Amino acid sequence: NRPLTDAEREELKAVYDERVERYLSSGFGECLLKSGAVQDILREILLFGHGKDYALHMWCIMPNHLHVIVGSFPETSGLTRTLTTWKRISGHKINALCGRTGSVWQADGYTRIIRNAEEYKKQLSYVWHNPETAGLTAGFARESYVACS
Repeated sequence: NRPLTDAEREELKAVYDERVERYLSSGFGECLLKSGAVQDILREILLFGHGKDYALHMWCIMPNHLHVIVGSFPETSGLTRTLTTWKRISGHKINALCGRTGSVWQADGYTRIIRNAEEYKKQLSYVWHNPETAGLTAGFARESYVACS
């Protein structure tokens, strides 16, 4: 019953992040995103505002979740509105394609602010290598707009 130290908060966050990633990578859920047609919808939506509303750096569509590294432009409405728009439009299109109703996305996504160059490089590598880390050889799509390895 005491406030956590900064170090304790970071450790708790790391444990939480690891558990969430392990859950997602294990392929739980409907895995709607493994369809090539669904991936095409997401690619089109992600690319629509690239260069005018935001700058895409990299994205990776996993079978049951999506990773995007994106930067917002100061003169635009910001990332919260961008994410809401992506989810709304893609949810409608995916449901129509799949003949289903209901939510496609979680109400609250997992976002992280990248604060420095070292963290940026780490996140680029993480997103790019996520399919292999999860043991996937198919059912994913990814693109990079920056040099990475």
